[in-house]
Amino acid sequence: MFKRSFASRDGRVTKPKLVKNTYPEHVKRKMQDSLESPPVGSTLTSPIVTLVVGYEQRLFAAHEDVLCHSSYFAAALKGNFLDGTSKKIDLPDEEPEILSCILEFLF
Repeated sequence: MFKRSFASRDGRVTKPKLVKNTYPEHVKRKMQDSLESPPVGSTLTSPIVTLVVGYEQRLFAAHEDVLCHSSYFAAALKGNFLDGTSKKIDLPDEEPEILSCILEFLF
């Protein structure tokens, strides 16, 4: 009734041939180097800041460099909003859903 898509006309099943890509050594080295170290100036190498939001104290984590794109968070990270020596910002009067949208926008 139905024919299998991998069967040949005479009914034999054939396996697809796998093709292995080979790259020159200099290309392999360049790919390996790009995997081992993040690019210079990358926002993904900055410290992680913990945000405690709402009366439920929901936790969010974000890179400091990404948060600094917002003038509010830039002031908070350079000012006295931080909780002691840890990178933690308390936002007890904010809604977690709204902060989630802001983080999505910043990233």
